[in-house]
Amino acid sequence: MQLEWLGKYRQVVGSIVRFGNAYANSARYEHSYSTDTKFTPSEIHVLEYVLEHEEETVNMAGIAEMIGISKAALSKNVKKMVEKGLLEKYKAEGNRKNIILRVSEYGRQAYEEYTRFAYDIAFQRLFEKLKDIPDEYLDKFTEIMNCAAELTAKNKDPDKPQKLIKIE
Repeated sequence: MQLEWLGKYRQVVGSIVRFGNAYANSARYEHSYSTDTKFTPSEIHVLEYVLEHEEETVNMAGIAEMIGISKAALSKNVKKMVEKGLLEKYKAEGNRKNIILRVSEYGRQAYEEYTRFAYDIAFQRLFEKLKDIPDEYLDKFTEIMNCAAELTAKNKDPDKPQKLIKIE
């Protein structure tokens, strides 16, 4: 049966779903990525975000929102990453609530090793396919993927208590 309601976008939606499922499957496991430390993809995203925003004092809730994971998931990742020596936690003087994250020197080294590995194994091939696409199309594709991520995130609310319905 052809799913008519998807129309000409069936292939695009199918690719987004396939990517989402592949990523979700991969995100469950830690990988060494040619480093001494094993990471989950979410941990790598946390490292990237903190590195890119190290001049700012973005709190953990802000980081969770920007990378698209729950505050609880971020907190769990941060705890593991501090134990691995990848991140350091700080509090701003006079504010005991907001925790500010910084990447440790070891975290920076591990991230550098990861980027070399990731580029060679995956991103070089991806960038090769993207290089001939005009910037405005890349911008539009980014909008589409952000929209798909937002719609996916709206389907779950981890802070909302789950209502149970009796089956029998």
